[in-house]
Amino acid sequence: MNKVLITGGAGYLGSILTERLLKEGYNVTILDCLKYNQISLNSFCHNKNFNFILGDVRDNKLLEKLVKENEIIIPLAAIVGMPACKLNPQEAIDINLIQIRNIIKYSNNSQKIILPNTNSQYGSSTEIITEESVFKPLSLYAETKCDAEKALLDSGNGIALRLATVFGMSYRMRMDLLVNDLVYRSLTDGCLILFESHFIRNYIHVRDVAKAFSFMIDRYDNCKNNAFNVGLSSANLSTFELAQKIKEPITEYSKLDFDKEYSYLDYMSWKFTERLELIKGKIFKMSPAPNNNHPKVILNISSEVYKLFKKEQCNVYIAPFDVRLYTPNQKKNYTVVQPDLCIVCNEALLDKQCCNGSPDLVLEILSSKNTKRDLHTKFELYEECGIKEYWVIDIENKMVLIYTLSNGKYIGLKPFTLDMITQSVLFPQLQIAVDDVFYSVKSWD
Repeated sequence: MNKVLITGGAGYLGSILTERLLKEGYNVTILDCLKYNQISLNSFCHNKNFNFILGDVRDNKLLEKLVKENEIIIPLAAIVGMPACKLNPQEAIDINLIQIRNIIKYSNNSQKIILPNTNSQYGSSTEIITEESVFKPLSLYAETKCDAEKALLDSGNGIALRLATVFGMSYRMRMDLLVNDLVYRSLTDGCLILFESHFIRNYIHVRDVAKAFSFMIDRYDNCKNNAFNVGLSSANLSTFELAQKIKEPITEYSKLDFDKEYSYLDYMSWKFTERLELIKGKIFKMSPAPNNNHPKVILNISSEVYKLFKKEQCNVYIAPFDVRLYTPNQKKNYTVVQPDLCIVCNEALLDKQCCNGSPDLVLEILSSKNTKRDLHTKFELYEECGIKEYWVIDIENKMVLIYTLSNGKYIGLKPFTLDMITQSVLFPQLQIAVDDVFYSVKSWD
């Protein structure tokens, strides 16, 4: 197993890169002084391949020991940006430059060193920037990064990645990055005030940066002793164009990236007619009703349930109605589902748009296209989220399945079929004849 050392690994990029490398099977050691008391790596502590060292890259004895114990070195520890470097110039030089020189000194040619750099080293230019473009550093920050890159490439063993302006969500969020700042202010202030709106930058998502590091690890021998610009060729935008892009909602379902992880904020910004659900950030398109039996069954059930609960304190909702779910290990909201029917007794979970938490009871109606999702994916999701009772209506076999939560796991009751009466465990007064559930349902060839 390859052993990776990431200095400054608790930061904006480091926390995302750590997650990726652990998933790829690397043994990852983080050296970080936690200058900002960040807790961005807490979720990785359970992983046996994760090791955290609280320390400073200026501790030469510690740095030397860790460099020699690992095969791949990724020095992310840095004082970032012109203002921070100007505030403490010696600290900037020690961390941004001397750290790299020491890593080079402590390492050998069998190891891999991949250094992030900034494209601000190119300074201001009206021409297209390539790897051959001349450096024009305009700040101490850019100067230290340029000198560090030169030292690494001159050593004959290293790769430098010159990063465009990074954006995107991270476990150690940075709101000073332009895209993140504009998105946040557009949501909180409802407007944007732009400075240097004509200034053009290139951008890249933080997860794409992590992917670039992984790519270089795999192809190190072919790429070493070179520097690469890392950015999106389609994202050379002025600040004004960026603001217009942020303003622009996604209006076509076909524009969604099915490999991407989305949040509830993304979900709420979409403007198209197709219905979909998010399960742990992944998109699941909802199937249209295959025939008119589906609406008949939901009408049969909801009318019975409504009669029972209209004088109770519990609320009954039928689709389309958003339910936001939180799994125990995922505090941020990446799951939004639309059950065919749900019962919510806790008024505190309800707002004008959705149920913000787990309903007491959820009901789903199977179709030929959603059977796997409702019997497997949603079954596990609802169980993990602590939904106390889950009903599955099988129209094809005219059967009702009821699962109740016991010690965190669903236990299935005996299936209810025609001539039987279903009864909820959670709400004993909720009893519906199976014949009434499937009243007027037809068999379609």
